[in-house]
Parts: sequence; structure tokens; C-alpha cells
Amino acid sequence: MVGDQSCLGVVRVVSVERSVYLPHVFDPWDLRDDLEAVGAATLVRPLAADGHLWHESPQQFGSKAIPMVRHLKEIHGANLIYWTGDDPIGDFASNFRGKEASKPKANITLLPLEERLANYIIRGSKQGLVEDLEKALEISTPLEIINGPLMAGMDEVGKLFNDNQMIVAEVLQSAESMKAAVSFLEQFMDKSDTIAKGKIMLATVKGDVHDIGKNLCIMMLRGAGFTVHDLGVDTSPEEFCDAFEDFSPQVIGMSALLTTTMPNMGRTISTFEDMGLRDQVRLMVGGAPVTQEFADEMGADAYGENAVDCVEVTKNLIKLLEELKSS
Repeated sequence: MVGDQSCLGVVRVVSVERSVYLPHVFDPWDLRDDLEAVGAATLVRPLAADGHLWHESPQQFGSKAIPMVRHLKEIHGANLIYWTGDDPIGDFASNFRGKEASKPKANITLLPLEERLANYIIRGSKQGLVEDLEKALEISTPLEIINGPLMAGMDEVGKLFNDNQMIVAEVLQSAESMKAAVSFLEQFMDKSDTIAKGKIMLATVKGDVHDIGKNLCIMMLRGAGFTVHDLGVDTSPEEFCDAFEDFSPQVIGMSALLTTTMPNMGRTISTFEDMGLRDQVRLMVGGAPVTQEFADEMGADAYGENAVDCVEVTKNLIKLLEELKSS
């Protein structure tokens, strides 16, 4: 793409170029989803094939935007590869070089202590975290801090992610902040103290070695206070059962990225039934190709749509299992 070559490193300009150039080469309506996927639609609305704007003018990006687009329209296609004339793209990009996006930063030092602690988790920040944790220890126990403002922050992260106001990378930053906070507080905890909300075991099913999604779930679950046993990848039904008897988790999560390995989730569930272990544990499934409908067909107790959802589902499954055992 010409934008990637001419404006290397100027991400904002590349996105603008895609939004104003691509519709002249392809049908704009066919491209709309693709443009949104690269974030271009948030910068400038793509131009229709007749050169008119769909909704907004790109004048906010400089008066050179429209001339650049018109020039590209004249020379688009194969000729563009060998084009040696004046560079309107470079001229356009010069308006952005050396400029940094500015975002107003809230002064969190003005917030009450508990709100500041929650804010560290929500923002995924560690700067000032230890100092505020030390202040919190003067009035609260480590467990009260973890189960109070820190967990409140993680709950808010889950809500923001589900509302599409946070992306995975930001969620991971929040999990890292939570991990750092818990690691600092552990040195002040009594041996009898426990922060674990429950035990869960995760693994990728037999034949599948993809573990990125599983690892994201593990990070989020540990950040939320669960004890997690990771069995790794390519895990057979028998290995799931053996590990259950060793670790006694309340919930077992199975992950699959390939449609060809998804049936092994059902085989694992059947193995638990055959061994008489099905009622002792709740079974959750997840992964890119997995759906709620598939989970129901396999006889799973729940379906985790993503890493944040996995935490909430685990909480509910443990609660249901405890109610079942007490009844």
C-alpha cells in the first residue's frame, strides 16, 4: 500500500490515506468493514466513487487532503507503482510529522485513596501504586485492599471491555498492574490468609497447540484472585481427568482454536462422565470457533466468549457448584 511506504511510521496519516484513497480503487461499500477494521473510519469518512464525501469533510486534516485524493484518483492503479512525480502524500504527511497526540490526563492524586487504587488497575498503571499501597496498609489489611478497591478496579475493567471501551492490550496492562499490587501485598499477609477465590484448571484440548487465548484467560483469572493450574496444550481427556484428581479444581476450562479439535471437548466431557467425575466439577469451553450453541451440544456447563468473560463465568460456575454441594 502506498500509504505504508510513503508515510512509514505516521500511523494516523496512513489510516487517513486508506480512508480517502481505497474507495477510488474499489467499491466503497465493499470496503466499509475493512476500513473500520483498520480504524480509518474513525478519522475520515471514506469518499464515494464519485468523489463526494459520505458524511464528513477531511478538512480537519489539512487543506492538502483533497488535492492529494484527487491526484491519487488520476494516477491510481498500476501507474502508481512507477510514479515519479511530485509527492502530494509526503506533502500531506508533513503536516503531522513531529506532532504528538495530546490527551488530557486526570490528576488521580486528588482522588480518595481507594479510588486511586482502583484507578491504577483500570488505567493499567504502576506509577505511584506501591506508595499508595503502603498508605492503604496503615488503615486496612492486605486482603481488604485486594478484595476491596483492587477487585473493584478489575470489575470495572471487565465492564469497559464488554462495552468495547477497552482493547485486549489495555486489559492485559490492567492485569499486570493487579499482579504487581498483589505481589507487593503478599509479603504482609499471614500464612493463614488466602486471596484465592477458587481453583480452576485450563488446557488446550488434544491435537491443538494454540495457547494465546488460554494464556490470556490465565492472566485475567490470576489477576482476579483465582488459583490457576495450567496443563498446557495438546491435552488428552485422560490427562484432564488425572489432573483433576491431583489438583481438585472447581472449574476446568478447555480451549480450542481449530474446528478439527473442537470435538475433543465433547470427548473430554464424556470421559469425565464415564469416570464418575462429572458432578464434582464444572466444565467450561472457549476459543475462537467455539459458540454457545456448540457448548450446549457438547454438554458443557458454560461458554467463555473471551478472557474477561471467562472470569465472570468462572465466578458463576463456582457459586453454582457450591450451591449444588450444599443442597
